[in-house]
Amino acid sequence: MNSSSFLNADMATVGSWLRGGWRWWTNEIAAIVPASLRKMGQQNSPHAVFRDERIDFRDGIAGTAERPRPVNLALAPSQSLQRFIDLPAMGLSDIRSMMALEANRLFPLASDSLLVDAEIEARRDNGKTLQVRVVAIRRELAESAVSTALMAGIIPRRIGIGEGEHPDHLHFDFAPQMRALGMLPPKSQAPGIWWALVGALFLLNIGLLVWRDQQKVAQLEATVEAQQPAVSVYRTIATRTARVEQIARTTASRRASHDAMGDLAAATAALPDGAWVQRYDWNGASLRLAGYYRSPIDVNASLGRSERFINVRTSGSDVQADIPIGRPFDVTADVRRGGR
Repeated sequence: MNSSSFLNADMATVGSWLRGGWRWWTNEIAAIVPASLRKMGQQNSPHAVFRDERIDFRDGIAGTAERPRPVNLALAPSQSLQRFIDLPAMGLSDIRSMMALEANRLFPLASDSLLVDAEIEARRDNGKTLQVRVVAIRRELAESAVSTALMAGIIPRRIGIGEGEHPDHLHFDFAPQMRALGMLPPKSQAPGIWWALVGALFLLNIGLLVWRDQQKVAQLEATVEAQQPAVSVYRTIATRTARVEQIARTTASRRASHDAMGDLAAATAALPDGAWVQRYDWNGASLRLAGYYRSPIDVNASLGRSERFINVRTSGSDVQADIPIGRPFDVTADVRRGGR
C-alpha cells in the first residue's frame, strides 16, 4: 500500500483497514498470553453447552428472546474434525487464513460447507516451527447451535470446542467467521462504547494531573522569580562576607607565622642610641633599615649581635657622603627562623 492509495480511499475503506489492523494486533497480543491465563478468563465467563439439539446451561440462568444473555457456547469434540500439522513460525491470523485456503486438502468435506479454525499447540526448534491444531465443524451444525441458543434466550459471544471432562474450557472460536458470514448477529457496540468512555475519562484524568502539575511548576517558578532580588542581595552579602573572612584568616595566618611586632621591637633594641631610622622595610623573612648615625657607631655590628637577626649586610655598594646630621646607612638583615 502506498500513500496515494491511502489518501484516495474513502472512510469506509479506511475504517475497514483500521479494524483489520486492530484485530491483527489483538490476535498477536493474545498469542503471547499463556494458555493457562486465557483459560482462566474463559472459566470466569458464563457458559452453555450445545448437545443433542438443545442447550445445557452451566449456571442455570438464561436470558429472554427480547434481551438475550451473552454467553460462551461450547460444542462437543465429537461434532468436529481435528488434526495436527507442523508449520513454520508465523502469526495466528496468518495460520487461520492459510487453513481456510487448505481446508479442501486437510478435510474430506468441501470447504464451503465447513468452518475452520486453528490454534497453536506447541513451539518447537526454539520457536522456528509450530505444532498447530486445526478443527472444522459443519456450517449446518453452527447454524443449528445459533438458532437453538437464540430461542433459549442466549446469544453466543464465543463458539468453540469444549473439552470432554471440562466443557467450560473452550478451544478455538468460530464466532468471528460466523459474524462475517452473517450467521451470527454482530456484537453489541454498547460495551465498546462504555469502554471507550472509560478510556476517555482515564485519559482526561491523566490530562488533569499533568495540567495541575504544570500549574504547580508555574507557581513555583513565579515564587522563585519574585524572590530573585532578595537572593541576589543575599549572594552579594555572602560573597563579601566570605571575602572578609578569607582576608581575616590570611592575616591571622601571617601573624601566626611572622612576628612583625617582635621583629620591630628587636630591631629597635639592637640599634645603638646614636642611630635613627628613616625607612623600615619588613617582609617576614628579612628587613631593611635605612637612616643616619653619628660616629663612632657600627650599625651592622649592633644588629649582628642580636639573636634575632643573621646575615647582616650593607644593602648598596654606593658610598654616601656624610651630611651635617650624620652618616647615612642602609642595612639588610635576615630574620632567624624561630628566633624571638
